[in-house]
Amino acid sequence: MVIHPTGSTGLIIDPGILYDWGPFGTGLRIAFPVGASPSAVGLIPLINRGITKVSGATWFIEGDFPIVYHGSGLGAQPNGAPGVNSFVELSLVLQTGFVF
Repeated sequence: MVIHPTGSTGLIIDPGILYDWGPFGTGLRIAFPVGASPSAVGLIPLINRGITKVSGATWFIEGDFPIVYHGSGLGAQPNGAPGVNSFVELSLVLQTGFVF
């Protein structure tokens, strides 16, 4: 069996700030997709909650809500006509991890 993946791999640099409200945390990051065409920038509001302590770390779950503007790159429209490719991308990302 041969697997032929489609799509592409990308890199997003997204520094930000987090605030611990006690039972949950909130934050905001600014996103800079590297090598995006057209150029892009975005904001990522987030909310997270610690689940349990594990050997000096806290296991958490987080919901991110990326809003990315891809703007003013010249290119073809979906119908093939030339024009400007500007659009806003909205997503929901669920993730988990450990914080030390």
